[in-house]
Amino acid sequence: MSQPSPRRPKRVTALLPGAAFLFLVLLASVILWNGTGLLRAAERSTQSYLRDVTNSSAQTVNTRLESVMQAMDLVADSVRRIDPEDRQEFLLRKAQIGDFSELALVDADGFAHFLYSGTQDFRDYAPLADALEGKSTVGSWEDQILYMVPIPEGGESARVLLGAKSMEKMQQLITNDAFNGAGSSCLVDNTGTIVVTPVRKPFSALIADTSYSPTDDWAMTMQEDLAAGRGGSVSMPTASGEVILLDYFPLSTGDWFLLTMIPDNILSAELNALVSRTLFLILGLAAAFTAALIVIIWIQSRYRTRLEKTAFLDPITGGESNIRFLMEVEALLARTAQPAFFLVSLNLRNFSLLNEQGGRAYGNSVLKEVYRLLRQELTLPGERVARGEADTFYLLLLGADRPLALHRLEQMTALLAPLGGAGGALRSRVGIYALPAGQVDVALAENRADLARKMGGDDERGCAFYTDEMGVRLREEHELLAELEPALSRGEFVVYFQPKFSPQSEEIGGAEALVRWQHPARGFISPGLFIPLCESSDLICRVDLFVFEEVCRSLSQWISQGFSPVPISVNLSRRHLKNPDFLSEYKAIADRYHVPAGLIELELTESVMFSLAEFRQMHDLLGEIHRAGFSCSLDDFGFGFSSLGALKELEIDCLKLDRSFFVNGFEEPRARAVIESMVLMAQKLGVTTVAEGVEQRSQVEFLREIGCDYIQGFYYSPPLAAEKFEALAFGVTAVQQKS
Repeated sequence: MSQPSPRRPKRVTALLPGAAFLFLVLLASVILWNGTGLLRAAERSTQSYLRDVTNSSAQTVNTRLESVMQAMDLVADSVRRIDPEDRQEFLLRKAQIGDFSELALVDADGFAHFLYSGTQDFRDYAPLADALEGKSTVGSWEDQILYMVPIPEGGESARVLLGAKSMEKMQQLITNDAFNGAGSSCLVDNTGTIVVTPVRKPFSALIADTSYSPTDDWAMTMQEDLAAGRGGSVSMPTASGEVILLDYFPLSTGDWFLLTMIPDNILSAELNALVSRTLFLILGLAAAFTAALIVIIWIQSRYRTRLEKTAFLDPITGGESNIRFLMEVEALLARTAQPAFFLVSLNLRNFSLLNEQGGRAYGNSVLKEVYRLLRQELTLPGERVARGEADTFYLLLLGADRPLALHRLEQMTALLAPLGGAGGALRSRVGIYALPAGQVDVALAENRADLARKMGGDDERGCAFYTDEMGVRLREEHELLAELEPALSRGEFVVYFQPKFSPQSEEIGGAEALVRWQHPARGFISPGLFIPLCESSDLICRVDLFVFEEVCRSLSQWISQGFSPVPISVNLSRRHLKNPDFLSEYKAIADRYHVPAGLIELELTESVMFSLAEFRQMHDLLGEIHRAGFSCSLDDFGFGFSSLGALKELEIDCLKLDRSFFVNGFEEPRARAVIESMVLMAQKLGVTTVAEGVEQRSQVEFLREIGCDYIQGFYYSPPLAAEKFEALAFGVTAVQQKS
């Protein structure tokens, strides 16, 4: 079998440096294009942010102006009510409270009578005209902000109340740190004249060095907006090439506007530098990366052959690996118009014993010989073999004739049998999957061949073909497994009770708690389906605890209702043995429900009891069970191959005879003799006996005669829901029910 051609990978490798360089150039172009877009977005964001800051500052100024005006209105209203000789003292108090530097009463002729500055002529002060006509207004005078409100019915001597505040306070109010000191704010009137000068003047030099004309586009736009009393924004160029953004917003009092100025690159300057640095960094890295890539490819080429050998050759057999097998078979199927192949999974059943006896080196030599023998049998075009995991081999056989494929595989397994040596024949188990037309997923084909091998192992020839039913069964098991834990959380599991009757009195002397799964869509699911799935994981421990708690809850209810409950047996899984302290949780549950421990019997299967590796642990466990107050029964007794003599070492309270004694061969004298001897042995050991699976009257009579203590089976009752068991156990007797 030839190795895969390396030419194509090498050709691809040679193109990698150029492709990488082109990628980096493309990346740099994308970064440049994206950076340009970011700069444009930054400009838009700058304008939007400037508008938001200006609006916010304008609202703050409006709030201050309106607050002062409201205070002035209150004072003006009070002035008209106060006698003229008392006004001076009243205004002095209000000036101090309102933080006014001056207050004045303006008469009808336009003369302002100040508290501190005497009388001044305001007849030519334009804003005062609005106030004399009954309109509140604001204006500036030297370094003061003047607030003017009319005095209703104030007479000729007091027509307007005028309050003066320092302009510095307004300057502080309009100054903000939104642009880290790079911006500037001032108040202008509707002619563009500055009313309140800015504190910060970062643009003074730029503006001074630039010649402006009222006919400049930006100036005309701004003049039109100010004259119309509307806000807006313009860009003002400077002689240095920088651009200043101006945003203005009308105030609610007077004909004033809040004007904010910032450089247009306040956000984009750093971004522009960052994009440039990133671009140069990418271009610099391009050369370094290309050089590094060439070195890496050179090193990689040195190890390519070694890697291909590792990936495509099996280290034990020296033949092709399963990876190579998958690739070659997939390529073969893809180029074959009408493929007719079988994919085979062959496992050496007793190889682990052979490997253990002869050692790893001997086992590897056997695997190598298995590969050689299988390969020599594959004589048709396209047929191949590879070792998968451990002692499993995969084969591709040409043809569509199933009997012929079986015959060939039987011949192959016969060739392998002598390799077992002194340990006996090397037996094989085989799963076969017939590849349908169009099947190119070889890994899936291997999985299905594996599934056929594992699920069809009862075939006497050791060979089984994959069927759709196997896949359905596997999917159902996976679906059930996925639903088990949610079902337990949703309360879909319920506990049933199967009573144990005394064959002498025909009264209930106990019961076994059995779990049932009431699926909302499938109805009741057989325990034979879901219990093995639970036992394959630690979920069985949660199920056991659920059943135990339900039993404790039922016993507690029966006691509180005045019934005399019978002992209930609960199954205990082998997986609990992993936790040496598991009994403490059982004891805590029983104590929580105030249930006497003597009413609970823990059932362990015979296979758990008599595992030689766990015998000492089991002896100690039984002691702990009894110290906790529980009794213990041995379930399925007689089904396995345990030593009867071991019973004398273990403190068992009850033996449950396996149902197999009563299902098959009960009528045979030898079977009855075995049952009788086990019951007699239990009596001599002082152990209670329970017969399971009893369904016939003749079996009941026999068990009564030999002295069996209890019978559990459909003859008396199937497993019952809790309420039905209560009616049977605490309502009428078994004799009454049968009559």
